[in-house]
Amino acid sequence: MLQNEEWLRKYDRWAILGINENPEGYANLIYHRLEKIGKTVAGVNPFYAQLEGKHVYPSLHKLPFKPDVVVSVVRPDVGLFYLDEMKKFSIEKLWLQPGSIDDTLLNKSEEYGVETLQACVLMGLDFIERKDNRK
Repeated sequence: MLQNEEWLRKYDRWAILGINENPEGYANLIYHRLEKIGKTVAGVNPFYAQLEGKHVYPSLHKLPFKPDVVVSVVRPDVGLFYLDEMKKFSIEKLWLQPGSIDDTLLNKSEEYGVETLQACVLMGLDFIERKDNRK
């Protein structure tokens, strides 16, 4: 089983960094697709209190649950801030969307013991959907 498939099937609580008012933005698309398959999902962005009638949280420590996986859809320098929060709250899985990755973030993740996955969540979800529909 591929790592992205394993994470998508195994983990139920997800935090999406970078959710915003663009309904076609990757963070929002990921949020809704995960929610559609029954995952508990929370959006994180300090610039919004609410989007589409759902609460948005300013940081990871304000979430009503501890996420199994944090999905980064933010610039790497912003991701570093959240990585520090992940370490503080013992969150161990970070899914890095294309564009959210740099060497500093990867090195710091390794230093903190945070497991990273570099792939597109939406492509992973498409893969699972196709695989499940073939059964």
